Amino acid sequence: MSPRSTSPSARAALVLFASMLVPTACDDKKGDEKADADKAKADEEAKKKADEEAAKKATADEEAKKKAAADEEAKKKAAADEEAKQKAAADEEAKKKAEEEAKKPVLLSEIQIKGAGGMFSGSSGALQINAKIKFNEQLNSGTFVHVKSVCKKDARLVADVAWVNLTTYDKQMHQYTAGETAEVMGQVYTQGADAAMSPCQMEFRLGSGSGGVSVPLKTACFDGSATKEGPCEPPIAAAAMSGASQPIEVADVTAKATTGYGSSQGLQLSEVLQINTPVDDSARITTKATCTVGTQKFVDVQFAPMFAGPFKYESGESVLRTSTHFWSQGFAFTDPLSLCDVTFALWKQKTGSWGEYEETRLKQVCWRDAKINEGACDPAAPAAATPTLLAAGSVTVDGVKLELAAPYGGAANTFNAKIQADVTIKTPVDQQSGIDAHVTCKVGSAERVEKTWVMGVDLYYLAPGETTRITGQAFTSEPLAAAPKSCEVVFTGGKRFAGPGETQAELGRWCLKKDKLKAGKC
Repeated sequence: MSPRSTSPSARAALVLFASMLVPTACDDKKGDEKADADKAKADEEAKKKADEEAAKKATADEEAKKKAAADEEAKKKAAADEEAKQKAAADEEAKKKAEEEAKKPVLLSEIQIKGAGGMFSGSSGALQINAKIKFNEQLNSGTFVHVKSVCKKDARLVADVAWVNLTTYDKQMHQYTAGETAEVMGQVYTQGADAAMSPCQMEFRLGSGSGGVSVPLKTACFDGSATKEGPCEPPIAAAAMSGASQPIEVADVTAKATTGYGSSQGLQLSEVLQINTPVDDSARITTKATCTVGTQKFVDVQFAPMFAGPFKYESGESVLRTSTHFWSQGFAFTDPLSLCDVTFALWKQKTGSWGEYEETRLKQVCWRDAKINEGACDPAAPAAATPTLLAAGSVTVDGVKLELAAPYGGAANTFNAKIQADVTIKTPVDQQSGIDAHVTCKVGSAERVEKTWVMGVDLYYLAPGETTRITGQAFTSEPLAAAPKSCEVVFTGGKRFAGPGETQAELGRWCLKKDKLKAGKC
């Protein structure tokens, strides 16, 4: 249809319709403004939200900071409180300790321990203790400072007890008064230690000569280089032994030939004594060496010192000991010893007796050609008979010497009489038996008589066929005023400390006249 043919009303309708289909410039502007407003609003809301989140975070951070500061302050306060508490406890402990120390008779301080091998000791593993001592009171004359050391050595705990003495000799401990100070020194492991041991725990006590008074003073630990006060960590203490067949076990026996006074040939023995059952101070541990010299079997007995003062050698501890036999120049052996039986024994006092002991054999070894072997040198040797009181037929006495000697520090032309003899057991004798020497010398018209104690191995230690060498010296308290015309020595034996009516058996007599000695009366 042609526009020209349409009516005016129809054209108006078309125009209106067309205007509705085509937007105008005014409408576009309004749309942009609305979009901008919406975006601005969204941005504002986002910013507001971000600001709120930032504010929340800042608040949270501030609160966390305050909490952390409060926690740190609380931690510091708790630490300070704990430190103050510990300090107060330490101060209280120190005060208590000082009060306890002040109550002790003496106070030890500045304890130092070091190796002392070869320094005034025959043991290369000796340890020396130095300390200062302050006297809080005056001590009794029989009171001393003792130290007990327990050191680790392989699987053993090796113990030793020693005196701690003053380093000067101007006065003795009991002569110091309250408030005075001095320096003290002691040595442990002076026997049998071939090298210094560590760690070692040492306990110091004040005590009498044996048993009795026991006052703990101090404990120290030595790690091999430094000393600290207090026990070692962990503390060193032996575990008690149980189920052992012997009260003391003897182990690691070594021996070597040695020389004594006057170059007399001797034997040195070293051993470890493991304590299974503690022994009291009245017990003794003996090392008996029976050595063949020519046709004789000479015996020398030495004692392992087990003195422990206010301490005890406890079960589970071990003790190192060394003994030297035939060191006396009275033996004068010229050739090295090559065949010796060695017997270790424990002697405990018999119940209800004084001076009599029960023997427990601990170990026997044989020293042959510079080697130690287990057991006796002659396993077939017969068992000894029951001991009896010494009688004339119990022993033989030979090898007698009676010589005149100038007394030490005596006047010129004055004399003692030196005695020596070899006593060989024929039948075992009991512990009540002993030998004396009676010396009679004629000086001018006067006759001097003296009973002389002779020294040697107690006869009850000897088995039949074994010999002890006895020595003595007469007229030591009052020397002979001139050379005697003759001297006679008579050896008697029987019950020691015999009472009235108890006679002694004569074992032999010898006469010295004109420097010649012969058997029989003068």
